[in-house]
Amino acid sequence: MSAGRLLAVGLIGALLASGCGREKDPLKVMKPPQLQEEAERRLSQGDIEGAEKVFRLALAKFEEAGLKGEALHPHLLPLIHLAIKRGDVAEGTKLLNRVFPPDVAAANNIAVLLHGAGKLDEARDMAERAARTMAAKPTEDDAERGRFLAAWTTIDRLRVARFDRPGAGEASKAFLDLLMKHGTFDGRYHALPRGLRAPIVRYQDFLFATDRDALAKQIGDIVERIDQNAPPDPNDALCVRISEDRLQNLGCMLEIQ
Repeated sequence: MSAGRLLAVGLIGALLASGCGREKDPLKVMKPPQLQEEAERRLSQGDIEGAEKVFRLALAKFEEAGLKGEALHPHLLPLIHLAIKRGDVAEGTKLLNRVFPPDVAAANNIAVLLHGAGKLDEARDMAERAARTMAAKPTEDDAERGRFLAAWTTIDRLRVARFDRPGAGEASKAFLDLLMKHGTFDGRYHALPRGLRAPIVRYQDFLFATDRDALAKQIGDIVERIDQNAPPDPNDALCVRISEDRLQNLGCMLEIQ
């Protein structure tokens, strides 16, 4: 446990033990970084509602302290994903509008929820935000690469749904290029996350269904080559997580069924 987290937990305990907790909410006397630590602690323990409350308080205090723009993004993202987790698309979208460039995982998940609600135009617009972010900001991070791969499958599906075959072709090519890069981007193979395998299989089925057999087979060949050189970790998560470590309870990448 970090020094900041120990201080946050100790402060709450001291206030409650002294009786101050009955008169004043101990969270209100904590500084923004301590609140952030406390929110992450609650999230890691599965207290989703409590974590969201403290994340909101931390955000308000960071704003009061003069934090603006990109500096606020790390404090907005947990709230965006928690809103998505409880299905509040309006709140998630409102908060995401404050993040530029948009977070790929958030834009993807909002697009999937909008699609499920039958709001196809809004879903496509949101997915295109993710596409622009990925095109402008390539990643070299393994975990983020998994999120990008998942997002490209969403974009492809939504472009096909609006009969945008050229756009769908661009999305599938981006997926293929990213998958190949995942295998050999630094001269060695990187295992595919276990949670990405099922979405890849479903994406291959989608490609076969949209008469793109050659591409589906290419993807299968790449996956086989990666597996031969970098066997998957059996302890990997069963989904493509939005975040790792202390924020892993924020949820997983959603996909169109």
